[in-house]
This record gives sequence, structure tokens and C-alpha cells, in this order.
Amino acid sequence: MDLTNLFSLGILGIGLFLILVGIYWLFKNMQLKSRSVLHSATVVEHKKDRSVNGELLHYPIVRFQTKTGEQRKLKYPKGSFEIEIEEGETVDVLYDSSKEQLTLNSNFWLIFMPVFVIFLGIGSMALGLLLN
Repeated sequence: MDLTNLFSLGILGIGLFLILVGIYWLFKNMQLKSRSVLHSATVVEHKKDRSVNGELLHYPIVRFQTKTGEQRKLKYPKGSFEIEIEEGETVDVLYDSSKEQLTLNSNFWLIFMPVFVIFLGIGSMALGLLLN
């Protein structure tokens, strides 16, 4: 087996891995979306915390009312380097009460990113086949 064949097999393997990861990620996000209820929430504050790398991250704290009338105040689980959503802004959140899981309602992260990873995997596999 020469180096070109080994390289093309590696690219095929990476492509297959990306496709599987993208499908798993999309499946998990679709499950989250189907279990969750869409709420309109207000950002009430930001919590600053350090990441494992020691970088300062900002986490929005949102308040919303559930369909049963219960007031919830939760920290969004993913932080950012800069404050992307200002205090007082209204955002759409998906809330899964069975798992106390909160996510911003962003089709970009929930659907488009996993699909992009799947297409990246397909492209990698096509490149691997062309090099073979």
C-alpha cells in the first residue's frame, strides 16, 4: 500500500467520522427541540465565570414564565467572550423541563451546524475517493 492510498483512506475515515458525528448531533438537537417548549425570555443579568483554560466568559441569565405559570431564572449553559445579548433584551429560548435544560432557540446551532458537518464529511469522503 503506497502513501497516496493510505492518505486517501485516512481522508475517507475522517469523512465517515464527520458524517456520523453530524448525524448524532442533529439527532440529539432534534430530540431536544421536540421535548422543549419555546418561551420568550428576558436577559436579566450576566454571570462571569472562568473556563477550564482560564478565559473569562459571560453567561446570560434569563427569566421566563413556563406554560404552567411558574417563573424560572436560569443560566444559559454556554458562555461567550463578549456580551452578545444585552440585559433587558428578549430572546427565544427552548426549555426542557424534564431535564432542566435550556438553550437559545437558534436554528444555526440546532440544525445548520450539524448539517454543515455532515456535508463536510461527504466532501471529505468524495475527496478521499478522488485521491484513491
